[in-house]
Amino acid sequence: MVGVRNDCDRCFVVRVLQQGCQPVSGRSDWDDIDLSQYWDNDYEEETPTLLHLWDGLGAAYVSKINTFIGEPASCKTWAALIACVEQIQQGNEALWIDLEDSPNTAVQRLKILGVTREQGERFHYKRPTTQPPVKITEQEVARIAQQGATSKMVDDIEALRAQAEPFERLVEQARAATIVVVDSVTELMSLYGLNGDAREDVSTLHKRLRSLFTDNGPGVILLDHVTKSTQGRGRWASGSERKIGGLDGSAITFETAAVFGRGKTGRVKLGVSKDRPGYLNGALDDGKTVGELILTSDAITGHVTWNVHRHNWLEDVDGRSADAVLRAIVRTLGKHGDLGVNEICGHLTPLFTKKKVSEGLALLEAKEAITFAPGPNRKKVYNLSGDSGGSVVRTTWNHRTTRDSGGSGGSILVVEPLNHLRAARTVTTSVTFAMPEPTAEEIEASLIEWSLDQMEDYPPAPPTDEEVEDFMSYVEHDWWEKSTASEVAANV
Repeated sequence: MVGVRNDCDRCFVVRVLQQGCQPVSGRSDWDDIDLSQYWDNDYEEETPTLLHLWDGLGAAYVSKINTFIGEPASCKTWAALIACVEQIQQGNEALWIDLEDSPNTAVQRLKILGVTREQGERFHYKRPTTQPPVKITEQEVARIAQQGATSKMVDDIEALRAQAEPFERLVEQARAATIVVVDSVTELMSLYGLNGDAREDVSTLHKRLRSLFTDNGPGVILLDHVTKSTQGRGRWASGSERKIGGLDGSAITFETAAVFGRGKTGRVKLGVSKDRPGYLNGALDDGKTVGELILTSDAITGHVTWNVHRHNWLEDVDGRSADAVLRAIVRTLGKHGDLGVNEICGHLTPLFTKKKVSEGLALLEAKEAITFAPGPNRKKVYNLSGDSGGSVVRTTWNHRTTRDSGGSGGSILVVEPLNHLRAARTVTTSVTFAMPEPTAEEIEASLIEWSLDQMEDYPPAPPTDEEVEDFMSYVEHDWWEKSTASEVAANV
């Protein structure tokens, strides 16, 4: 043990406590751990519940260290506040450790998120500017006193104990809470005198957070920044890779799609950089893309509402419509079966490039919606697996067998099929629909569906008046429960 000087200052007392005056337990933490209680208990799957996404699924885990990573103004803080709001409105406690902003900002944001003053009493706010004090127990005081401590040394120890009381209350509040947010991890490491680029220092911070908070306690969400270089960003977090590798919860990435501000709607793409328990990865279609966080601010009141739009794995396949190429592949395989890539492209070339068809086949294959068998010359021969058509292809229309001739008319909607859909011939139709009107994506999908229905070989014959009328009937029946065709004109 370090010797004790009679002429002792406060720093020396801290150094003595850190190096040699910690209580010694009767067992080593390298002893065997009794696993019988874990065998006897029913397994409870670790599900993320913090920051609700949909169907009871959250983005972060309780009793784990999680992180939200993104550039400035990517709504990381808003998302963390929303996670706190959800908890305190359920009657739980939340703790916010703010190292970057002010209490006024936190309270104003809570107000416009719909938190009442009474609910706000369950939101505990800390804004430390100094390193957490060393916890000094009575046993340690007695141990130092027995070694000839001076009265000044005892006074210094008592002063240190008084300084430690607020931090001990913080720990108690955190363990009573379901969520603890640190904004930001970079400032927290600086407060501890740690280096975010040093692997060992990041590991030290995680260990301290676990011992203080997450062991049978709240979920911790660390707000972190990204590296400046987009090319060398990797898995996003700035500094040591241990910021991600050392997590036992999730790492959620934030990427701004539309900037959020008062009177504006912001959109932020959410992704998963890491999910140690694996439940979130398993719940997502592609295992890594959550969707979009939508924040809407009222221009007059400033009140903010939010929701998460779930990512659909059918999106991003084709720029023109969400699932057009996938639906076309499934329809083609369902009709013909046992086709190779070139044969499928032969049926779909007027509508899609070979690259788009290949991307669609890869997605359908990954989802086990289609199967393939080896064919001649090492080619793959594809077919549908089971009843894929019903599970993979989204059916966004509602077929009707009778028309409702009632209802008032709506806006004039002009539908122009693209030239390449009908052998370089343009069909223009005008029709009056009752509300609601279709979206551009719905019209596009309808055109493709109709084209696939009509087209056997390419180029097809020019459309007849009957075909045009069939198409308009198809559109009218597919999306509107009440629609009245008041005028149909075809120009071929």
